[in-house]
Amino acid sequence: MNGIIGGYKRKQLLCFMGGPKGKKSWALMHVAKPALLHGLNVLHISHEMTDEEVQRRYDRMFGALVKEKEPQEVTVEIRNEQGVTEKIQRTYNTVYDTKAVARAREAMQSFGGRLVIKKYPMGGCSMSEIYRLLDHLEDFEGFVPDILLNDYVDIMKGQDGQETRHKLNDLYMAHKGLADDRSILVVTASQVRREAIRRPILTLKDFAEDIRKAANVDLAIAVCQTDAQIKVDRARLYVVASRGGGMDRYSAIHMNLDIGQFCMWSRADWELEPKKENEEQEDEM
Repeated sequence: MNGIIGGYKRKQLLCFMGGPKGKKSWALMHVAKPALLHGLNVLHISHEMTDEEVQRRYDRMFGALVKEKEPQEVTVEIRNEQGVTEKIQRTYNTVYDTKAVARAREAMQSFGGRLVIKKYPMGGCSMSEIYRLLDHLEDFEGFVPDILLNDYVDIMKGQDGQETRHKLNDLYMAHKGLADDRSILVVTASQVRREAIRRPILTLKDFAEDIRKAANVDLAIAVCQTDAQIKVDRARLYVVASRGGGMDRYSAIHMNLDIGQFCMWSRADWELEPKKENEEQEDEM
């Protein structure tokens, strides 16, 4: 994906698009993981998941831990030196193992980055509250984020009595202003129209509620999965909008959320769906 978009940058507003339960939150956290591994600070704001649920996901990502209360045998795909993909089974520890979690957190913290998680009631957080939180963290905790993840803007509090589409336009403009003002990368997520769910490719027209979102973001990436791809844990990260160019291109990914891994590897020429006899393959562009 970096070869397509040239990497993420400060002062950008990035939005991941997808349907309900469409891996958008995992995509946001996958931006945070490499940032933390490079010693950057991340502020993660949640409006749906509890702070405990968010923390548990990070622990699973960094420790390759399962969500069940006992260790589990998980099937993983390994690409060998000859480029051949093999399926093997391994036993992975559980996120309820406090020692395994401590090791995962210690490994993450050893790179110098800090992660702060803040949970707000759905519809209870305004833009002024986000600015207040940023000021509080800087003044009293010495924490200045390099990346702000807001999961997600669409369910924030707007002006009383304001029409939904105008509220969303104002909030997205305010988040772009926040990215510029604080010189940070701001990342959020957006639902897509019902008709767009499970499509192999999404477009600007698929933003839910208000098309003006597309004009306010610097970069929009859709997490696209067909029904067939869901069965084999594959997806397409499709660049829907980009101020810097590189639109209408994608990176194929494999994920294994059983152990909290959103992106196992990335290859544009990798098969997104299993081959079927006597059936034409999906055009991989």
